[in-house]
Amino acid sequence: MFRARGMEGGGGGSAAQEGDAFWRRAAWTAALAAVYFVAGRLSLRLSFVPPGATPVWLPSGIAVAALLLGGGWLWPGVFLGSLFVSAASGQSVGIAFPIAAGNALEAWLGAWAARSLAGGREALSHPRGIAAFTLLSGFGAALDALRSNPLPNVLHIVPQPAASSAVDLERLRRDLAAWPAVDMV
Repeated sequence: MFRARGMEGGGGGSAAQEGDAFWRRAAWTAALAAVYFVAGRLSLRLSFVPPGATPVWLPSGIAVAALLLGGGWLWPGVFLGSLFVSAASGQSVGIAFPIAAGNALEAWLGAWAARSLAGGREALSHPRGIAAFTLLSGFGAALDALRSNPLPNVLHIVPQPAASSAVDLERLRRDLAAWPAVDMV
């Protein structure tokens, strides 16, 4: 997919081959940063309350897929793309850098987990991979609800005990009700 000749590492190639591999990696990294940036800006257009909180963050899936298919060496593309999204959103450098580092680490760990724990690119093509995804993704309860209810809730939120005061619950209800796509709270 993303692996071009000379990108496997190991050295031993001529200086020209190593230079070509560097520029191929740089081009793939820049392409991933650009795709991440565009997807991030599109995702932020979905945010309503509060600004910047979006129900869908497309770049995360794109980043994990890119690192899973292309290799962990693509993490700088995720970092740069996230940095550019934060900068374009008016975030300070002090805020944008940790966000970008977290997004790059998230993508790298997601790809590593898919490769190491769930069977790699073919992770969801067999029952063991589906079970691992259910367990490791954090979507176990939502996936169980899909199995037991033919008309499941699109989103079921259960606040943590620390955020279950009447004031916190009312604020959550108000914030959710402000989203145009929410029919019932």
